[in-house]
Amino acid sequence: MSLDLVREAALGRAFDAEPLPDSLADCHVPFSALVGEDVEGDLTARLERYGRVGVVGPVGAGKSSLVRYVLRADAFAPIFVNVATEDPVKVRDPRAFLEVLVAQLARTAARAAALPEEERAALLRAGMRAETLPGRDVRRGAEFGVWAWVLRSKLASELTTILPPDEVYATTDQMREAAQAALRAIAAHGQVPVLVADDTDRLLRMPDEKLSARLFTGFFGEVLRMIVDTLEAGLVVAVHERYRDEPEHAYDALVEGRIEHHLEIPRLTEAEQLGLIVGARARFIVPDADWEDLLEPAALAELLALHRGAHERSLRRTLAVLKSALGLAEADRSEHVRAQHVDAAEAG
Repeated sequence: MSLDLVREAALGRAFDAEPLPDSLADCHVPFSALVGEDVEGDLTARLERYGRVGVVGPVGAGKSSLVRYVLRADAFAPIFVNVATEDPVKVRDPRAFLEVLVAQLARTAARAAALPEEERAALLRAGMRAETLPGRDVRRGAEFGVWAWVLRSKLASELTTILPPDEVYATTDQMREAAQAALRAIAAHGQVPVLVADDTDRLLRMPDEKLSARLFTGFFGEVLRMIVDTLEAGLVVAVHERYRDEPEHAYDALVEGRIEHHLEIPRLTEAEQLGLIVGARARFIVPDADWEDLLEPAALAELLALHRGAHERSLRRTLAVLKSALGLAEADRSEHVRAQHVDAAEAG
């Protein structure tokens, strides 16, 4: 089995370091299993009470996968806004941010409402559809990925009435009222609307340092104030740990009274913890596989050393090296990834 497993792991998608956003939750290994801390339960409980949480960790540590894992539960209606990909003005200006939010909700509701009745009914009955990662069915939310909650009940049609497609709002107040009406409609259907501001760590990694600083201050200042003061929703913000460690960002002062709780991504310090993550990915290919079926213990130890050291706790970087090491092992027709494969992958 090992040669075939190594080949499938090297050539397939199961060990992709950056899976598509909809796949992140399926790749997540709960921290309760990894480190014995119920991080997922903590986040769930806070958001059920419309809490405002900053999820703190370095780039690639698992902030997004944690959030998507928790928010795929039926109790939540997550609304994702990728801060890094939006136009800079929209990131720092409350009115422009509202435009993004309202437009996303309106477009998604219109798509869901436009589905033929038979298809819509079938999707609602099934609730989810199966898509395949190598060797394993994973559950997806219809064709809308993380927006699957829009299909439930009559929410799509209701939101389309509240937020007509291509509606032009003359004032910020009108837009805010429309957004608030949509959030209340979601809550009336028994779901907790949760705004998710993802990829904020890129705000301080832009070539133009002055623009970067303005975007950071604008988002964590005026935009966050608008969200907290005027919108009835839970809130999750991805927060790079540097924001809190480096005083020049004035992060704590900006978010005081707006983000109620900061939840730290736990550190992985033991080879067995990393092995659980590798094993979970291996089971996408073969249901009863474990990390020992792919890696020699010395290779796992080398990966952990990189993760704790040069990779700065970035699981994304560690998995990228593992993917390359799998390719080298496959080229060698090796039944296991060895430490020298990991070293060569990191050097290359």
